[in-house]
Amino acid sequence: MPGYQHHLFVCTNERDEGSSCGRRGSFEILKALKATIRGRGLDHEAGIMATKSGCLGLCSVGPNLVVYPQGLWRSSLTHADAIGLLKELAKPMSDVRLSDITGLVLAGGQGRRIHGEDKGLKFWRGQPLIDHALHRLAPRVRTLLISANRNLALYAKRGYPVLPDEPATDPSDTAHCSADNTDGLNAKNSQGPLAGIYQGLIKAQTPWLMVVPCDVPLFPADLIDRFWWAAQESFTDSGAGMVQARSFFVEGQYAFCLLSKGCLAPLRHFLGTGQRRIEDFHHQVGAIALKGFTDSDFRNLNTPTDFDADCSA
Repeated sequence: MPGYQHHLFVCTNERDEGSSCGRRGSFEILKALKATIRGRGLDHEAGIMATKSGCLGLCSVGPNLVVYPQGLWRSSLTHADAIGLLKELAKPMSDVRLSDITGLVLAGGQGRRIHGEDKGLKFWRGQPLIDHALHRLAPRVRTLLISANRNLALYAKRGYPVLPDEPATDPSDTAHCSADNTDGLNAKNSQGPLAGIYQGLIKAQTPWLMVVPCDVPLFPADLIDRFWWAAQESFTDSGAGMVQARSFFVEGQYAFCLLSKGCLAPLRHFLGTGQRRIEDFHHQVGAIALKGFTDSDFRNLNTPTDFDADCSA
Protein backbone atom coordinates (compact mmCIF):
# COMPACT_ATOMS: atom_id res chain seq x y z
CA MET A 1 0.00 0.00 0.00
CA PRO A 2 1.25 3.54 -0.69
CA GLY A 3 2.80 5.08 2.40
CA TYR A 4 3.48 1.77 4.17
CA GLN A 5 6.77 -0.11 4.13
CA HIS A 6 5.48 -3.21 5.94
CA HIS A 7 1.91 -4.50 5.67
CA LEU A 8 1.18 -7.36 8.06
CA PHE A 9 -1.72 -9.65 7.12
CA VAL A 10 -2.95 -11.85 9.98
CA CYS A 11 -5.21 -14.73 9.06
CA THR A 12 -8.40 -14.62 11.13
CA ASN A 13 -10.28 -17.25 9.17
CA GLU A 14 -12.53 -19.56 11.21
CA ARG A 15 -13.59 -22.96 9.93
CA ASP A 16 -16.67 -24.75 11.13
CA GLU A 17 -14.65 -27.94 11.48
CA GLY A 18 -10.98 -28.63 12.09
CA SER A 19 -8.20 -26.26 13.04
CA SER A 20 -8.04 -22.66 11.87
CA CYS A 21 -6.15 -19.50 12.72
CA GLY A 22 -9.22 -17.76 14.08
CA ARG A 23 -9.74 -20.56 16.59
CA ARG A 24 -6.10 -20.42 17.67
CA GLY A 25 -6.03 -16.85 18.95
CA SER A 26 -5.26 -14.86 15.82
CA PHE A 27 -7.87 -12.21 16.64
CA GLU A 28 -6.10 -11.44 19.94
CA ILE A 29 -2.72 -11.34 18.18
CA LEU A 30 -4.03 -8.91 15.57
CA LYS A 31 -5.51 -6.72 18.30
CA ALA A 32 -2.16 -6.64 20.14
CA LEU A 33 -0.30 -5.79 16.94
CA LYS A 34 -2.61 -2.89 16.16
CA ALA A 35 -2.38 -1.53 19.70
CA THR A 36 1.41 -1.71 19.67
CA ILE A 37 1.67 -0.07 16.26
CA ARG A 38 -0.58 2.80 17.33
CA GLY A 39 0.93 3.14 20.79
CA ARG A 40 4.47 3.48 19.48
CA GLY A 41 3.62 5.51 16.44
CA LEU A 42 4.97 2.82 14.13
CA ASP A 43 2.27 3.48 11.56
CA HIS A 44 3.68 6.95 10.87
CA GLU A 45 7.33 6.56 11.90
CA ALA A 46 8.16 3.10 10.57
CA GLY A 47 5.41 2.69 7.97
CA ILE A 48 3.86 -0.42 9.52
CA MET A 49 0.23 -1.53 9.15
CA ALA A 50 -1.59 -4.65 10.35
CA THR A 51 -4.90 -5.96 9.02
CA LYS A 52 -6.81 -9.21 8.98
CA SER A 53 -6.83 -11.52 6.02
CA GLY A 54 -8.74 -14.51 4.75
CA CYS A 55 -7.34 -18.03 4.77
CA LEU A 56 -3.64 -18.23 3.97
CA GLY A 57 -3.82 -21.97 3.35
CA LEU A 58 -1.70 -23.22 6.26
CA CYS A 59 -4.43 -23.94 8.78
CA SER A 60 -2.63 -26.83 10.48
CA VAL A 61 0.27 -24.57 11.59
CA GLY A 62 -1.69 -21.42 12.45
CA PRO A 63 -1.97 -18.72 13.49
CA ASN A 64 -0.32 -17.43 10.31
CA LEU A 65 0.96 -14.03 9.27
CA VAL A 66 2.55 -12.72 6.08
CA VAL A 67 4.33 -9.40 5.56
CA TYR A 68 4.18 -7.59 2.23
CA PRO A 69 5.98 -6.54 0.11
CA GLN A 70 8.80 -8.57 1.71
CA GLY A 71 6.91 -11.86 1.59
CA LEU A 72 7.89 -12.83 5.15
CA TRP A 73 5.84 -15.67 6.61
CA ARG A 74 5.32 -16.59 10.26
CA SER A 75 3.41 -19.67 11.39
CA SER A 76 2.45 -21.04 14.81
CA LEU A 77 2.47 -17.38 15.80
CA THR A 78 2.41 -16.35 19.47
CA HIS A 79 1.87 -12.91 20.97
CA ALA A 80 5.59 -12.65 21.78
CA ASP A 81 6.51 -13.68 18.21
CA ALA A 82 4.28 -10.97 16.76
CA ILE A 83 5.71 -8.18 18.94
CA GLY A 84 9.22 -9.44 18.23
CA LEU A 85 8.54 -9.22 14.50
CA LEU A 86 7.45 -5.59 14.92
CA LYS A 87 10.78 -4.85 16.58
CA GLU A 88 12.66 -6.36 13.68
CA LEU A 89 10.67 -4.45 11.10
CA ALA A 90 11.13 -1.15 12.94
CA LYS A 91 14.82 -1.54 13.77
CA PRO A 92 16.03 1.48 11.78
CA MET A 93 14.50 3.64 14.51
CA SER A 94 17.77 5.47 15.05
CA ASP A 95 17.06 7.40 11.86
CA VAL A 96 13.75 8.54 13.30
CA ARG A 97 14.66 9.05 16.93
CA LEU A 98 18.16 10.51 16.71
CA SER A 99 16.67 13.96 17.39
CA ASP A 100 15.72 12.72 20.88
CA ILE A 101 19.18 11.55 21.94
CA THR A 102 22.49 13.24 22.78
CA GLY A 103 25.60 11.05 22.87
CA LEU A 104 28.19 11.38 25.65
CA VAL A 105 31.64 9.76 25.46
CA LEU A 106 33.36 9.28 28.83
CA ALA A 107 37.08 10.07 28.57
CA GLY A 108 37.74 11.66 31.96
CA GLY A 109 39.42 8.80 33.82
CA GLN A 110 42.87 8.80 35.36
CA GLY A 111 44.28 5.93 33.29
CA ARG A 112 45.93 4.25 36.26
CA ARG A 113 46.40 0.92 34.49
CA ILE A 114 48.13 2.56 31.53
CA HIS A 115 50.60 4.48 33.69
CA GLY A 116 48.50 7.63 33.93
CA GLU A 117 48.17 8.23 30.18
CA ASP A 118 45.07 9.95 28.84
CA LYS A 119 43.23 6.90 27.55
CA GLY A 120 40.92 8.79 25.21
CA LEU A 121 43.90 10.14 23.27
CA LYS A 122 45.80 6.85 23.19
CA PHE A 123 46.05 5.40 19.69
CA TRP A 124 44.51 2.07 18.68
CA ARG A 125 44.20 0.90 15.09
CA GLY A 126 45.55 4.15 13.76
CA GLN A 127 43.47 6.68 15.68
CA PRO A 128 42.75 7.81 19.25
CA LEU A 129 40.11 5.92 21.16
CA ILE A 130 37.97 9.03 21.46
CA ASP A 131 37.63 9.12 17.66
CA HIS A 132 36.54 5.48 17.50
CA ALA A 133 33.74 6.19 19.97
CA LEU A 134 32.65 9.44 18.33
CA HIS A 135 32.51 7.88 14.87
CA ARG A 136 30.47 4.94 16.15
CA LEU A 137 27.97 7.16 17.98
CA ALA A 138 27.62 10.06 15.54
CA PRO A 139 25.18 8.45 13.06
CA ARG A 140 22.84 7.45 15.92
CA VAL A 141 22.41 10.72 17.86
CA ARG A 142 21.54 14.37 17.33
CA THR A 143 24.84 15.66 18.69
CA LEU A 144 27.79 14.60 20.84
CA LEU A 145 29.47 15.63 24.08
CA ILE A 146 32.86 14.63 25.50
CA SER A 147 33.57 14.17 29.20
CA ALA A 148 37.27 14.86 29.87
CA ASN A 149 39.43 16.31 32.64
CA ARG A 150 42.74 17.05 30.87
CA ASN A 151 44.01 17.90 27.41
CA LEU A 152 40.71 19.71 26.93
CA ALA A 153 41.96 21.74 23.97
CA LEU A 154 42.90 18.54 22.13
CA TYR A 155 39.49 17.03 22.73
CA ALA A 156 37.80 20.28 21.66
CA LYS A 157 39.43 19.97 18.23
CA ARG A 158 36.86 17.27 17.50
CA GLY A 159 34.26 20.04 17.29
CA TYR A 160 32.05 18.96 20.20
CA PRO A 161 31.57 20.50 23.67
CA VAL A 162 34.07 19.19 26.22
CA LEU A 163 32.80 18.87 29.79
CA PRO A 164 35.14 18.56 32.80
CA ASP A 165 33.69 17.00 35.94
CA GLU A 166 33.90 20.45 37.55
CA PRO A 167 33.45 23.08 34.83
CA ALA A 168 35.49 26.27 34.82
CA THR A 169 33.96 29.26 36.61
CA ASP A 170 33.76 31.18 33.34
CA PRO A 171 30.86 29.57 31.37
CA SER A 172 32.60 30.40 28.11
CA ASP A 173 35.36 27.94 29.01
CA THR A 174 32.93 25.01 28.94
CA ALA A 175 31.53 25.56 25.48
CA HIS A 176 34.67 24.38 23.68
CA CYS A 177 37.13 24.47 26.55
CA SER A 178 40.17 26.75 26.43
CA ALA A 179 43.71 25.48 26.66
CA ASP A 180 44.42 27.12 30.02
CA ASN A 181 45.45 24.62 32.70
CA THR A 182 44.25 21.65 30.66
CA ASP A 183 47.38 19.60 30.03
CA GLY A 184 47.71 17.80 33.36
CA LEU A 185 45.10 15.74 35.17
CA ASN A 186 43.38 17.55 37.99
CA ALA A 187 42.83 14.75 40.49
CA LYS A 188 40.18 16.76 42.29
CA ASN A 189 38.19 17.21 39.09
CA SER A 190 38.22 13.53 38.11
CA GLN A 191 35.30 12.21 40.15
CA GLY A 192 34.32 9.12 38.24
CA PRO A 193 31.88 8.42 35.41
CA LEU A 194 28.79 9.65 37.25
CA ALA A 195 30.24 13.15 37.53
CA GLY A 196 30.77 13.18 33.78
CA ILE A 197 27.25 11.89 33.20
CA TYR A 198 25.89 14.62 35.46
CA GLN A 199 27.57 17.31 33.37
CA GLY A 200 26.24 15.61 30.24
CA LEU A 201 22.67 15.73 31.54
CA ILE A 202 23.07 19.44 32.30
CA LYS A 203 24.37 20.18 28.80
CA ALA A 204 22.06 17.90 26.80
CA GLN A 205 19.22 19.62 24.96
CA THR A 206 17.40 16.35 24.24
CA PRO A 207 15.11 14.15 26.39
CA TRP A 208 17.70 11.34 26.45
CA LEU A 209 21.44 10.96 27.01
CA MET A 210 23.27 7.93 25.58
CA VAL A 211 26.54 7.23 27.43
CA VAL A 212 29.51 5.13 26.30
CA PRO A 213 33.04 4.88 27.71
CA CYS A 214 35.87 5.62 25.31
CA ASP A 215 37.79 2.40 25.97
CA VAL A 216 35.37 -0.04 24.27
CA PRO A 217 35.86 0.88 20.60
CA LEU A 218 33.87 -2.01 19.14
CA PHE A 219 30.64 -1.84 21.14
CA PRO A 220 27.63 -3.25 19.22
CA ALA A 221 26.51 -1.00 16.38
CA ASP A 222 22.82 -1.59 17.19
CA LEU A 223 23.21 -0.74 20.88
CA ILE A 224 21.23 2.51 20.73
CA ASP A 225 18.39 0.83 18.84
CA ARG A 226 18.16 -1.82 21.55
CA PHE A 227 18.23 0.80 24.29
CA TRP A 228 15.53 2.77 22.53
CA TRP A 229 13.22 -0.22 22.29
CA ALA A 230 13.70 -0.89 26.00
CA ALA A 231 12.83 2.72 26.76
CA GLN A 232 9.70 2.65 24.61
CA GLU A 233 8.51 -0.58 26.20
CA SER A 234 8.85 0.86 29.69
CA PHE A 235 6.45 3.75 29.16
CA THR A 236 2.74 3.68 28.52
CA ASP A 237 3.04 7.39 27.70
CA SER A 238 5.73 8.00 25.07
CA GLY A 239 6.54 11.38 26.62
CA ALA A 240 7.08 10.08 30.14
CA GLY A 241 10.83 9.80 29.74
CA MET A 242 11.13 13.56 29.51
CA VAL A 243 10.01 14.03 33.13
CA GLN A 244 10.64 10.72 34.87
CA ALA A 245 14.01 9.57 36.13
CA ARG A 246 14.65 6.43 34.11
CA SER A 247 17.87 4.69 33.20
CA PHE A 248 18.82 1.62 31.20
CA PHE A 249 22.18 -0.12 31.22
CA VAL A 250 23.88 -3.12 29.69
CA GLU A 251 23.94 -5.97 32.18
CA GLY A 252 27.43 -6.01 33.73
CA GLN A 253 28.44 -2.84 31.83
CA TYR A 254 27.01 0.02 33.87
CA ALA A 255 28.76 2.82 31.98
CA PHE A 256 26.91 1.87 28.80
CA CYS A 257 23.59 3.48 29.58
CA LEU A 258 20.66 5.52 28.35
CA LEU A 259 19.27 8.06 30.82
CA SER A 260 16.26 10.33 30.66
CA LYS A 261 16.70 14.03 31.33
CA GLY A 262 14.61 13.39 34.43
CA CYS A 263 17.66 11.71 36.01
CA LEU A 264 19.34 15.10 36.50
CA ALA A 265 17.73 16.00 39.84
CA PRO A 266 18.16 12.57 41.52
CA LEU A 267 21.74 12.36 40.24
CA ARG A 268 22.50 15.80 41.69
CA HIS A 269 21.20 14.59 45.04
CA PHE A 270 23.06 11.29 44.77
CA LEU A 271 26.39 13.01 44.11
CA GLY A 272 25.66 15.55 46.82
CA THR A 273 25.59 12.78 49.40
CA GLY A 274 29.10 11.76 48.39
CA GLN A 275 28.10 8.62 46.48
CA ARG A 276 29.95 7.81 43.26
CA ARG A 277 29.17 4.21 42.26
CA ILE A 278 27.34 4.20 38.94
CA GLU A 279 25.67 0.85 39.60
CA ASP A 280 24.24 2.17 42.87
CA PHE A 281 22.65 5.10 41.09
CA HIS A 282 21.11 2.88 38.42
CA HIS A 283 19.58 0.70 41.10
CA GLN A 284 18.33 3.71 43.05
CA VAL A 285 16.26 4.95 40.10
CA GLY A 286 15.03 1.48 39.22
CA ALA A 287 17.14 1.04 36.11
CA ILE A 288 16.39 -1.71 33.63
CA ALA A 289 19.23 -4.00 32.54
CA LEU A 290 19.59 -4.97 28.88
CA LYS A 291 20.53 -8.61 28.47
CA GLY A 292 21.52 -10.83 25.60
CA PHE A 293 25.06 -9.56 25.08
CA THR A 294 28.36 -11.44 25.37
CA ASP A 295 31.62 -10.39 27.02
CA SER A 296 33.23 -10.03 23.59
CA ASP A 297 30.65 -7.37 22.66
CA PHE A 298 32.25 -5.04 25.21
CA ARG A 299 35.92 -5.91 25.15
CA ASN A 300 37.67 -2.94 26.70
CA LEU A 301 41.23 -1.65 26.51
CA ASN A 302 42.56 -1.23 30.02
CA THR A 303 46.24 -2.15 30.00
CA PRO A 304 49.23 -1.66 27.68
CA THR A 305 48.87 -5.32 26.70
CA ASP A 306 45.27 -4.71 25.61
CA PHE A 307 46.41 -1.94 23.29
CA ASP A 308 49.18 -4.09 21.84
CA ALA A 309 46.80 -6.96 21.10
CA ASP A 310 44.56 -6.44 18.09
CA CYS A 311 40.89 -6.96 19.04
CA SER A 312 38.95 -8.83 16.40
CA ALA A 313 36.16 -6.80 14.80
